[in-house]
Amino acid sequence: MSQAAPQLFDRRRLPLIITVAILAAVLGGFFLFSSLYTEVLWFDQVGYLEVLLTTWGGAVAMFLIGFVTMFIPVWLSINLAYRFRPVYAQLSNELNRYREIIDPIRRVAMLGIPALLGLFSGLGSANTWPQFLLWMNREPFGTVDPEFGLDVGFYIFELPVFSSVIAYVSTILLLSAVGAAATGFLYGAISITGREVRISRSVRVQLSIIGVFYFAAQGVNLWLQQYEAIVSASSGFLAFGAGYTEVNATIPARAIMAGIAVLVALLFLVTAIVGRWRLAVVGTALYIVSGLVLGLGYPGLIQRFQVDPSARTLEAQFIERNIDATRDAYGVADIVEINYEASTDTSAGALREDA
Repeated sequence: MSQAAPQLFDRRRLPLIITVAILAAVLGGFFLFSSLYTEVLWFDQVGYLEVLLTTWGGAVAMFLIGFVTMFIPVWLSINLAYRFRPVYAQLSNELNRYREIIDPIRRVAMLGIPALLGLFSGLGSANTWPQFLLWMNREPFGTVDPEFGLDVGFYIFELPVFSSVIAYVSTILLLSAVGAAATGFLYGAISITGREVRISRSVRVQLSIIGVFYFAAQGVNLWLQQYEAIVSASSGFLAFGAGYTEVNATIPARAIMAGIAVLVALLFLVTAIVGRWRLAVVGTALYIVSGLVLGLGYPGLIQRFQVDPSARTLEAQFIERNIDATRDAYGVADIVEINYEASTDTSAGALREDA
């Protein structure tokens, strides 16, 4: 009787819960529809319905792209780690208890976790539609920057999109690696006993391949960061743009770091083939240390001990660049300055007489 009573109680409540849920959904849908329809009527009245539909279409398209591109890689990574799990792995009592809890909801979790991540990704991506529409409708400015010789339109339209895509791809790869590692650990493909960590061949190959793509993406990101130095806050005398430190230290350091990232990606590829993690671990450590030395230490030393004592001299060229760029932006680059002797025909006391 004690077990049947709660079941009877739940069954009695179920129609009420379903009814309330349906009413809430209908009510929410009504308010949403009325709000959207009002927007359509207003924009149609003022003759800009196409603008509204373009913004909505862009947001919906970016949401779908964000959802799908996050869901599929994470779902695939988790499922591959589960499919190639060790069949006869010996698990600890704690892991066995976790598996007993998770196994009944495993199918739901393996779909739900990627779907939830995809939902958050889609919502975040939906807000980026203006950036991508600008990129799709980009036009050249006809003016090039003095450092790389690239059209100014590249920094306005293309660079923000490329940087956003690389950052997004890096996030997908990290979450895919976390999903594969967590699944492998739960089902015995990754075991930790004292100071020893054992990783099965399937998970090793999977994580190594993810590492290849991740560090390759970091290489592209660091290469793009060279161009971002042109349109970022300066570390020196200038408030904005590339100064002496950026041109002579930051930009070369980022190019070197990009090469190191590609080298680490190759080391992860070797790890996937030969099965030794030492090369990948050493490469990752090299990447981190070089990032601290080249990315932070070297530019800071150049700025502190070389630029600051002689800022007016070393920054003069880059100040002139900023002045020229400002004149181009405001359309006054062709103005010619002419000095002349001013002549006046005023007399003493004229202001007093006019007062």
